[in-house]
Amino acid sequence: MTKALAILAFLLVGSVAIGCSVYPTNGHERTLSLLNDTSGPRLVHRCDGIGDCRFPDKGELVQLGESFDFDIYADEERAYVVASSEGKTFGCIKVFIADSRPNPKSLSDLRRCPRGTPKGT
Repeated sequence: MTKALAILAFLLVGSVAIGCSVYPTNGHERTLSLLNDTSGPRLVHRCDGIGDCRFPDKGELVQLGESFDFDIYADEERAYVVASSEGKTFGCIKVFIADSRPNPKSLSDLRRCPRGTPKGT
């Protein structure tokens, strides 16, 4: 028993020391679905990083009442810019899977975007 624990501890410490995650990344941890419960269609743009939305991607238009679905790995964090269909930025959504922080349930769960996020996309 103690030998097995020692091996497990060695593997855990070794994977952390070389910068690897102990979470699996060879498959999707889960699919998230965020309902568009706002007042109209929304463009959802993926940011480069959790704190960097200066150059979001082209985005996806999500109609009112439809959902924005995406797969996310267990060790990933993501941010998305949510904008009007004309491109006016309303705010950002941050998704944290690796820890116990609460995640958004819909596109109306907006937070302030990181500094440098475009006012229009």
